[in-house]
Amino acid sequence: MSRFLVVLASLLLWLPLSGVDAPLPALAKATAAARDQAQAQLAEARLRIANEHAALLKDMQTALAAANGARERLITAEREARSASEDLARRLKEQERELTLIRQLADRAVVAARLSDGADRALQGQPPLARVEAALAGIDQRLAALPGRLALQVHEESVIARNGRQVKVPVLRLGEARAVAIGNDHDARGVLERAANGTSWLIIGPGGAGGVAPRAPRPPRPPGPPPRAAPAKHPAGRPPGGGV
Repeated sequence: MSRFLVVLASLLLWLPLSGVDAPLPALAKATAAARDQAQAQLAEARLRIANEHAALLKDMQTALAAANGARERLITAEREARSASEDLARRLKEQERELTLIRQLADRAVVAARLSDGADRALQGQPPLARVEAALAGIDQRLAALPGRLALQVHEESVIARNGRQVKVPVLRLGEARAVAIGNDHDARGVLERAANGTSWLIIGPGGAGGVAPRAPRPPRPPGPPPRAAPAKHPAGRPPGGGV
């Protein structure tokens, strides 16, 4: 529309220069051509603006869809990250519980192996696998030495008899499990155990024939008349004969 006005103004400025003798049909024809040209340019401008508006709207819709998709992906990623964090915390807790159980089992294995104090101190702070391997090695050593520790042996030893005297008698030993003194009398026969000093062996338990201590004989009765029986007591007012 602005171009049409520009063309019309140019024609009006041109008219005085061309003279008043110019024919009117030519002026009308020029005015119509200028108007058609302006309308054509206006239609092209409107079409271009409409196309640009449609393209811009399409770009905005594409950008909005991309933003919505990005927001959905972000929400999904945050949800998955939160779930992964919870799963990781749960797994770490389970791993710590299992590790504590493994440490307890390793401690029990070391206690069951009955290692020496030096070996036990050396294993302090070691990983559970090393402690279990050391415990298994100690158990294997104990099993290998078990036949020798349970061997049956008979030889004379100095022991403390029941009367407190130290005597030398044959001793039957079943390895380190049990020791029995085999003496000639009751005081020198019986099961042995360590004395309070930790070095001597003391006879305890039953002795004598059949594993039962002999019973002491009853002392003889002193000479003289037998003791008289005590008189029976009767209720007051009744004679011994039972009469009334």
